Amino acid sequence: MRDSVVWKIASPMLGLGVLLLGLGAFAAWNVHERQRRNSEMVAREVHALVAISELHITMRELRYQVNLFLRTRQRRHLDAVAALDVDAVRELAEAAALIRDVPEHRLIDEVQRGYGQFADTFRNVVAELPPNGQATQVDVSMADVAALTRLSDELLTNDVLRPLHESLELNRQVVERMDAASRASARLLTIGLLL
Repeated sequence: MRDSVVWKIASPMLGLGVLLLGLGAFAAWNVHERQRRNSEMVAREVHALVAISELHITMRELRYQVNLFLRTRQRRHLDAVAALDVDAVRELAEAAALIRDVPEHRLIDEVQRGYGQFADTFRNVVAELPPNGQATQVDVSMADVAALTRLSDELLTNDVLRPLHESLELNRQVVERMDAASRASARLLTIGLLL
């Protein structure tokens, strides 16, 4: 008889314990999944931010080298632009692969169009210059100077660097929003665990 009284008291407690254990396991799994997804999203956004930053630095260096050539007429600056072109193409492809928002796609498409125009025009202008001999200085026509100035001032500054800067700002805002959401989730998790 005493065993049946103990069983009548213990069985509801055992059932409640199993229910609470199941609820706790589900909550832990849910929290783990949320944190995993948040971590993946933050990592992706940070990788995109880094890729766009590297591309921005490369484009600024391209513009700088074009401007140095315009000031000094030294061929090494043209050679530096040609070397940076390889990095720029790779970084542009990497940035395009990492972005996921429509506004960012629009901005990167604008950068790709602007850079494509820059690269084509730059190659045409360089092809018209005297061959690369032993001379360190290059004689350029006024038309070539005007074309290179347009490349630096219009294409690189307005059509490449401006949308890249906007994309950096947009990406930074996304990372900040994700950070705020992660903090809010952590606060809710803390409250939930306390309850």
